[in-house]
Amino acid sequence: MNQTVLLFGGTSEEKLVSTASAQNVIQAMTSPLAWFLTPEGQVCDVSPDELIHHQDSFKILLKPKEKPFADSLQQALPQLKNKTVFIGLHGTEGEDGKIQKFFAQNSIAFTGSDSEASALCFDKVRAKSEARKTGARLATQVFLPGQQFLDNEKLLRDFYKKNKKLVVKPVANGSSFGLHIFDDEKGLQIALQDMKVHPSWDYMAEEFIIGREITVGVFENQGKQISLPASEAIVD
Repeated sequence: MNQTVLLFGGTSEEKLVSTASAQNVIQAMTSPLAWFLTPEGQVCDVSPDELIHHQDSFKILLKPKEKPFADSLQQALPQLKNKTVFIGLHGTEGEDGKIQKFFAQNSIAFTGSDSEASALCFDKVRAKSEARKTGARLATQVFLPGQQFLDNEKLLRDFYKKNKKLVVKPVANGSSFGLHIFDDEKGLQIALQDMKVHPSWDYMAEEFIIGREITVGVFENQGKQISLPASEAIVD
């Protein structure tokens, strides 16, 4: 069986979340390698013990004891031969399909969905469009494209008047970065200000729906799709 390399950290806004996830994942792995992708894109080898005992992962960036052994993943490719990459990266870097395409093009085995599926699912507008084709019931929405702030402000205000309580979020981001839930003018202004700070980002607004968050994972084995048990996110 191929040795597994847990790849975590990265250059996206979710690098801290990635490290926290990696701390949990590595404890369930047998004899893994742990590679930390620095904010500059360099690759460092991290011992499982160093990763597990890093404190305050959601607040403090890991600073590996060892110096980078490669200036990029491209440079580190020879060391991935006959290994499987467990993609522990979060956000645009690990979930939007680009790194999946990179590994596939270089014949490196990796966990998770392929590049096409990853790109589709990371784009909330595209993902909802595909779900709508199946007849799924979805929250009403309005698309707020980047670089069109004045038009977006009017669209958002009109949508707010109709729905009273909204969820506003980037079209392609995760871990609640850029997420706003509001039912008053103050919340609307905060969301608009965030959109100003990230003028190139596409956003979307949806009607707020109260409900339960249930996830069902699906994996493919020899051409057969298998559903995993449902899990529910419960916030105390």
